[in-house]
Amino acid sequence: MDKIYIIVNPVSANKTTIKEWPGYERALSEAGYIFETVLTEYPGHAAELAKKALKLGYKTIMSVGGDGTMNEVVNGFFEDGSLINENSRLVVFSRGTGSDLIRTLGIDKNIESLL
Repeated sequence: MDKIYIIVNPVSANKTTIKEWPGYERALSEAGYIFETVLTEYPGHAAELAKKALKLGYKTIMSVGGDGTMNEVVNGFFEDGSLINENSRLVVFSRGTGSDLIRTLGIDKNIESLL
């Protein structure tokens, strides 16, 4: 299993994500996932973090936040209009208030479904 690079927007879900994140990390660890977690600090940071991780060799990037965070992470998969790594994967753990993307795709918003 590849190590997952997790990009967390700590202010998503009306700032509850940062409070609940330790429990989610525990659930991921107990399920056997190996990962590194980083927190976004400013607008556009998620894209920078994703790009950096892919260039370092990570293949699986998880976006934890709302639709805006996910959009930034997806943008970080590309450089000069091309994928940085064609074998990369995006995992979406929606922690937004609207969650339009996962609602459209029919994805549940809970940790159990993510696991």
